[in-house]
Amino acid sequence: MLYWLQNYLLKITRVKSIENSFRDNVPPAVEKSFNVLVPVILVVAVFGLVSTLLFNIWGTNLITLITTFIQEPLRHVSTGLWGAIILTSLGNMLWLFGVHQARYL
Repeated sequence: MLYWLQNYLLKITRVKSIENSFRDNVPPAVEKSFNVLVPVILVVAVFGLVSTLLFNIWGTNLITLITTFIQEPLRHVSTGLWGAIILTSLGNMLWLFGVHQARYL
């Protein structure tokens, strides 16, 4: 769901009508840096709204949801024998594709 939200926000930020247009005497680098702020403000506003809705409706926050639904199941899987085998195999598979363990550990 967050993937689709991210893609939607990315499409919105590429619309030329929401970019700031400055006078001719403003350097292009300054204009570009201000136009980069538009997507940042949109993303912060959307996730702030999501966080507020989660807290007010269900009494929880996004960090708790991530911990409950992603971190805890992965922690339980990775502490056993099968988890160690999967992690080792995943590291070897990534090495096969050129992503070496020394770079991501």
